[in-house]
Amino acid sequence: MTEPATRSRITKRWRPFVFGIAALAVVVGVALVTRPDGNDDGVAPVGGRQAPTFAVADLRDPDRTIELADYRGGPVVLNFWASWCVPCRREMPALQATHEELGDAVTFIGINHQDDRDAAMDLLAEVGVTYSSGFDPEGKVAAG
Repeated sequence: MTEPATRSRITKRWRPFVFGIAALAVVVGVALVTRPDGNDDGVAPVGGRQAPTFAVADLRDPDRTIELADYRGGPVVLNFWASWCVPCRREMPALQATHEELGDAVTFIGINHQDDRDAAMDLLAEVGVTYSSGFDPEGKVAAG
């Protein structure tokens, strides 16, 4: 488990990066509401196309589904991660800290990508991530 002083250093080091992501999410959220083309489908175009919708099983509760469409109209930080991914392990404490700081202003969703459910659950517990995480063992969401 990370000691409080170490967690604080990690959080401070990653804070500008995570706040940048959150700021981008807010801009995308505003774009969802104020589209100049009059399209009110709630999905902003990304690179000339709409963000693909998806539905995956919740990592913690396989009987529950996480659907991107449920979060239309507000900013969402979508983080693809895996227990075997070293950079993912490093960024997760900062993402969790930012999630706690921003509260309901920005939705954070993790997508566990091409991973083992038990290893993924262990990492969430180790890091203390509380925001929703979907389980995508085949990596279909990232393939879009």
